Amino acid sequence: MTGRGFTLIETLLNLALAAFLVAGTAELMLRAAHLKKRSDTLTASAGLAASKLESLRALPFDSDDMAAGAYQESVKDRATGRQFQISWTIDRISDQVKHVTVRAAPSGTAERGTELRLILARPLGF
Repeated sequence: MTGRGFTLIETLLNLALAAFLVAGTAELMLRAAHLKKRSDTLTASAGLAASKLESLRALPFDSDDMAAGAYQESVKDRATGRQFQISWTIDRISDQVKHVTVRAAPSGTAERGTELRLILARPLGF
């Protein structure tokens, strides 16, 4: 720096450094927004799958709704406003045990969802 102010070279170097820092910050902001959206989707799918699993667990063991087979439904999540596809399968392992698998994922996308599993046993009746 001279006594009269900044030289052209100093000004250009400062502008280049500022542009480099702004570009890096913008990239970080875009990446953070993408990761937040992905995190919100996974959180919503986990919550919907857990809710469905709890509702199935609350049913009587021999209920028609707990018959072996594959089922699905479409649900809109209130928090994200997105449509989710929930599918579940019930496998009868024996007369006393059932295996339930619940999957929840956003509809119409290739985004990953959540899968939860539960093994149910007939109450022993003690």
